[in-house]
Formats: sequence, C-alpha cells, structure tokens
Amino acid sequence: WIENRLGSPFWLNELVAHIGYSRSRFCAIFKSHTGLTPLEWATNRRLEKAQELLSSGKTSVADVARAVGFRTPAFFAKTFRTHYGVTPGKWAAT
Repeated sequence: WIENRLGSPFWLNELVAHIGYSRSRFCAIFKSHTGLTPLEWATNRRLEKAQELLSSGKTSVADVARAVGFRTPAFFAKTFRTHYGVTPGKWAAT
C-alpha cells in the first residue's frame, strides 16, 4: 500500500483506515517488524526511489522531489543530504 503511494503525501490515518487497525496498534506492529515507524520507512523508500531516478540523469532534482512525494524541492534536498551526506545534485552527478 505504501509502495503504491510513494509519490503522494504520506497520511498515516489513511493507511490505518485501509488496514483496519488502530493507529497505535498498527504502529507498534509495524515497528516490531521493521524497526522503523511507518513514516521513517516510507521516507527511506522515497529516498531510495529518488536515488534511482537521480541516477538515470534524465530528471531534475525538483521533478524527482515531486515524483517521490516531497512537497518542496528544498525539503527533499535537506532530507536527502541528511540521509546520504550529499545533496541530490551531487548524487546525480556521480
């Protein structure tokens, strides 16, 4: 479900309604299986998808940011740099 919505803003309430668990129950189960909160997991997957798109060299950083569900390229760049230690532009250039 999350994988199919990587390009959309992440809304935990929509996810738990889809699953049918309470928010706290779902988060506890999810974290026990993955070691991450649903938001952390989704952010990691978005960043992995962004790496793929940036590696193609055919998509701008702003377009990649939108494609993986970040509202602004600036927040995407900050999150990417925090996670990988380089800016998306530098990643794309390698």
